[in-house]
Amino acid sequence: MSTERVSLADVARRAGVQRPAASNWKRRHSDFPHPLAGTGGELYDPTEIAAWLDARRIPVNALRSGEKPGTTFGDRFRETAAGTRVVPTRREPTVMSGPSPAEELMRILAGVRDFADPADYAETLLALLCFLAVDPDGFARFREAVRDAPLPAAGELFLRAWDGMSRRSTVRLDDPPVPRGADGGRVLVAIAEVLAGLRPGAGGGSRRVSPEAASLYERLLDQVADMEGHRGGEFHTPRSVVRTMVEMVTPAAGERIHDPCCGTGGMLVGVIEHVRTAALASAPPTEVTGASLTERGRRLAVMNLLVHGVPADIRAGALEEVRGWSGRGERFDVVVTNPPFTMTLGDRTPLGHGWPYGDPPSRSANFAWLQSVLATLSDHGRAAVVTANGATFSRQRAEQAIRAAMVEDGVVDCVVALPSALFRSTAIPVSLWILRKGRTADEGVLLIDAGGLGGMRSRIVRTLGDDDVCRISETYRRWRQHRFDDEPGFARRVLLDELRAQGHSLSPPTYVASVPVQADVLSTRGEVDRLRHELTHLHARSAEIDTAIEWWLGGER
Repeated sequence: MSTERVSLADVARRAGVQRPAASNWKRRHSDFPHPLAGTGGELYDPTEIAAWLDARRIPVNALRSGEKPGTTFGDRFRETAAGTRVVPTRREPTVMSGPSPAEELMRILAGVRDFADPADYAETLLALLCFLAVDPDGFARFREAVRDAPLPAAGELFLRAWDGMSRRSTVRLDDPPVPRGADGGRVLVAIAEVLAGLRPGAGGGSRRVSPEAASLYERLLDQVADMEGHRGGEFHTPRSVVRTMVEMVTPAAGERIHDPCCGTGGMLVGVIEHVRTAALASAPPTEVTGASLTERGRRLAVMNLLVHGVPADIRAGALEEVRGWSGRGERFDVVVTNPPFTMTLGDRTPLGHGWPYGDPPSRSANFAWLQSVLATLSDHGRAAVVTANGATFSRQRAEQAIRAAMVEDGVVDCVVALPSALFRSTAIPVSLWILRKGRTADEGVLLIDAGGLGGMRSRIVRTLGDDDVCRISETYRRWRQHRFDDEPGFARRVLLDELRAQGHSLSPPTYVASVPVQADVLSTRGEVDRLRHELTHLHARSAEIDTAIEWWLGGER
């Protein structure tokens, strides 16, 4: 046995993964090496760790420069220990003497405001990055051609190059919006020059996927969502929320996974990264599908997944699909989704035999999404759905009846009240619903009040840290393993009789609070709800104004 000792943090660093990934390996795999005796369960034998990691091949899009397809985490672990490779991990920023690529690209977009709306150029920027990540050889040819061509011809040259890549792709790629004229050509050339400085991906031919490009795409999506405010926030889910959802439903290799309202595909990217980290090299492929509300969202989602090496089937028309959920007959093992919080259903008559738990009201699509998700789950499938908090306690007759029917049928496994201000585009408080097939109402419902977790990412936006995500997911995991004990002020198992007495409310603070909520307080719920709605509206307007001011000031510097 080696005299060297390593911690889980060392394992993560040397394997080139995030610390939660190493914790997941330990937690989810019974054959993970045991801690060494006398170390308090904290240190491991590196030889045993390396041997265990040999069974886990590094995904192609996570390979570092010089690593060949088929390289395992064990190979990287040993090489890092030998001191022959000192490079940043996939999510760490590259050390640069000047501004980062993301900063340079956002400055280019900021300069567009002199002659156009920067938001109109954002998709062009992301398309160029997708082109580089998926077809670096084709991108290099385009860059050379556009540098020697007249500026007004740049847009047409890019569309020709994009068409060539699309013909070789396994998924449908629509043409992105491309700026025209000399001003547009100047922007295209500037973006291409910045992107040309990124490292190429590993592997041969024209299908190399650059890990640096994948990481940059995610960061740019964050910044574009910030730039576009409400418009961007409608399709963008904070990464900390995605991680929480994925950690709770634990998708596995070989399962059918779907997001019926996938926005820019961030949820599906999170699922794939989780599966790749946890799966053995010989694991079967994972089928990924999704639907987006708009054609723009579909294009962004397809590009996001391609940049991460996932040729997913994404279609537009998500709202039409939720209205007619019973028409397709598809079943999925895992569904993860974050539909818009304030969407109205409109014409809600579904194809087929109707809604399983009752007709949702036309003014709110919350229970249309929840029911359609349940209708598409396999017999023992599970789902994670983000909704506005109001869905957990609404006294509107139709919504309360549907919620009661879902609880009585046992399909609601857990509800988590998340911290406020996680979404830049809105201050509406949100909850996370975990739905499961194959359980009974007698098991009760796990309610978690995570509203007090999270730290500030900026003056107006919060985020869940690694410890927060782990606390929520570990609590839920203990619940699934039947070794859960109530945690006053944070989590509690609530049985059916108590839920009935509260009108089938699933609002965690009502049940989890250290001091029980008194009946006279509940009687004022109507007034409390009205004030909460008014406060939420004021918070949202404040966030929009702050974002506009920050963007305006940023453009003036």
